[in-house]
Amino acid sequence: LPFKDGWFERVVMRLSLHHLDRPRALREAARVLVPGGRLVVGTFDPAQFSGYWLTRFFPSIAPIDEARFPDQGTLERELAESGFGAVETASLTQPARVSRTEALERIRSRYISTLRMLEEAEFEQGLAAAEADLPPEVSYRVEWLVVSGETPRLDAVRPRG
Repeated sequence: LPFKDGWFERVVMRLSLHHLDRPRALREAARVLVPGGRLVVGTFDPAQFSGYWLTRFFPSIAPIDEARFPDQGTLERELAESGFGAVETASLTQPARVSRTEALERIRSRYISTLRMLEEAEFEQGLAAAEADLPPEVSYRVEWLVVSGETPRLDAVRPRG
């Protein structure tokens, strides 16, 4: 990152860590944080991918994203290895709905990066299946992992004398 050491009090990474070299990105986040600074990572829980609404149409999505998105234990370990302490994790469930029209528009625009990673034949076949089979409204849940950690604090040591 093009910032000085200890420049920020907070760093937030939302749906970005799966695109990066995680160990390097986490070390950089630790470097640019002040002592006692906090990193918060918001990412998808990979446990959701096998049941995600798109997986029915695009079977390769689940294995691709399960490999890209770290699970809770991996994230906690990687934060600790990058120098973060006081690591905390929360799991959140976000109910969501999307109309058939909006769902098809999202698919056609390849609104998530994983859709761009599919073989073209799978994408076209999945799109055709979605066009034929999607109900008027798609209800689904997004499972989030929110993991945070703190850089070590510098205890003020006063010389005695």
